[in-house]
Amino acid sequence: MELFRQKKTLDLVHDFFVRGKNDVARVSYYPSKTVCPAPASDYFPRATPESRGLRSAHLSAMLSELEHSNRTNVHSLTVLVDGAVVCEASAPGYDRRVPHQSHSLCKSIVGLAIGMLADERMLDLDTPAFRFFPATALPSRLSGKTKAITVHHLLTMSSGVSFAETGAVTSEDWVRSFFSSDVRFDPGSEFSYNSMNTYILSAIVREVSGEGLTEFLRTRLFEPLHIEQYFFEVCPRGIEKGGWGLYIAQEDLAKIGMTCLDGGVFEGKRIVSERWIREAFSCHKITPKDAGDYNYAYQTWCARDKSSYLFNGMLGQDLWVCPGNRTVVVINAGNNEFFQQSAMLSIIHKYLGAGFTRASSPLPRDKKSMRKLHLAEESFFCSRAWVELLAEPKPLVRLWRRLIGRAERPLPVLCDKLDGKCFTFSRNNSGILPVFTRLMQNNHTAGIRAVSFEKRNDRFFVSFDEGEGEIYPVEVGFYGYVPATLCVRGEHYRISSAAAFATDEDGHRLLKMDIVFPELSHTRRIKIFFDHEQVRLSLREVPGKEVLSALFSSLPITYPRAKGIMIFVRERLNLDYLLLKIYDKFEPTLLCPIEAENLPSLPEGEQE
Repeated sequence: MELFRQKKTLDLVHDFFVRGKNDVARVSYYPSKTVCPAPASDYFPRATPESRGLRSAHLSAMLSELEHSNRTNVHSLTVLVDGAVVCEASAPGYDRRVPHQSHSLCKSIVGLAIGMLADERMLDLDTPAFRFFPATALPSRLSGKTKAITVHHLLTMSSGVSFAETGAVTSEDWVRSFFSSDVRFDPGSEFSYNSMNTYILSAIVREVSGEGLTEFLRTRLFEPLHIEQYFFEVCPRGIEKGGWGLYIAQEDLAKIGMTCLDGGVFEGKRIVSERWIREAFSCHKITPKDAGDYNYAYQTWCARDKSSYLFNGMLGQDLWVCPGNRTVVVINAGNNEFFQQSAMLSIIHKYLGAGFTRASSPLPRDKKSMRKLHLAEESFFCSRAWVELLAEPKPLVRLWRRLIGRAERPLPVLCDKLDGKCFTFSRNNSGILPVFTRLMQNNHTAGIRAVSFEKRNDRFFVSFDEGEGEIYPVEVGFYGYVPATLCVRGEHYRISSAAAFATDEDGHRLLKMDIVFPELSHTRRIKIFFDHEQVRLSLREVPGKEVLSALFSSLPITYPRAKGIMIFVRERLNLDYLLLKIYDKFEPTLLCPIEAENLPSLPEGEQE
């Protein structure tokens, strides 16, 4: 059975990356990301760092190091000390108030839901997991090891079940697949990270409470913490995914962090028992050294030196709590790293961890340093901007243009040269959605067939035709990012787009586009080249192909017997060839040969 599942997954990978097929789905498609939650409101008071015993210059240095490290790609962050926000910043195109996908970070929230059930004596952690489900939901036969898996084993990532996230894209019934899967070791004897453990916990919440995870948490966690904007994706059977799929804003995650920091209490109201908080963030499994500086607790990572604990999602979605400094940091990123051992967290530790002790009383105000910190927050990651935006016209110029009926922000004259042009590309399976998102959401279009340009007054649109009536017009800003919503086959995504005209090393004009997905870890960077005899569309995903090396290095953590899988792959495929094909899909180039008279004349020079 397990080899059959591995083969289905490998066939999907081969069809998509090597054969370039569009329709690679192994299960029925259903829209999962169906809404875009509204931006969340601010809740916590704002305070100067000095009022909380640390210097503004200290936080300015932290922001600078995060921005200039070549291993970090931060979208936004929020820092709280003693329940007040002392630092907040967002990269261009992002907004810390917009609910962001949390990946595995939400596992820790599922762990809190289990704690609430345990507090209410609705379940016992020693109960075998299969007993929560009706016989009709389970395979006809269960092995002895499968029957031995308890709630405690699920919480501590020690079930040993083989069915993992990669199998989820080829299965419609995740509960049955989990309980029919091979169990590689005696449950509880080893640590083996697997998101499907958390999915089963989510399913248990539904079975025990009679409510889905979203509804269960709404009355017990979200409403008491005044969390209004959130969204949980569900599996094909309508059960919240649990191990991933939650979209939630930073300020709301900070509320959860402060609740845990205060022993399970928020605004004087008990949310979860202090006993559960104590157990949930204590070490239950010693992790391999490859897992970094953290052991595993209940769906949460706890520092080996016991100085902090971490709600962690891959690629850099983190809620980090340091009780000693009463500090909470929420950060979203798109790093080329899968697990919590990252340069980004190392920088956070350096400036706010146990090695740093803040003053026990407020420090004198330092207006110069405070202004410098405010500037660092306002311009966070601007030095890493991928497109060079045009400078805003001066206020008097904008006023004059308005009085004479002209656009306050005139479009580059090159937009006139492209207006009405359309270029068709050969068959491909590249889409505007990032590859990672398409595969995880099972959302596949027919590939980009054409790209067209349209000028509407003082607005400029680039439209991507992905066949079957799926046309996605994207408005780009030349002075700043333009927000919009993209609907891809029933799934809704916020986007924020900017563009600039440039010249490559061969003197060819090109249009650079940065399409940010403020809710996602991945973004699109696009170059459209206008060569002498063809138009080239280059798509780059960030994080992209570099993240694959992080994936392979993390396999021993997520799957201790990964070596066997690699042997299985090598016996059936040329692995080096497969990797080249995979890399190509993260940075594809589409070609459109055209007649010389149809090539737009884009003279060299400034954007204007």
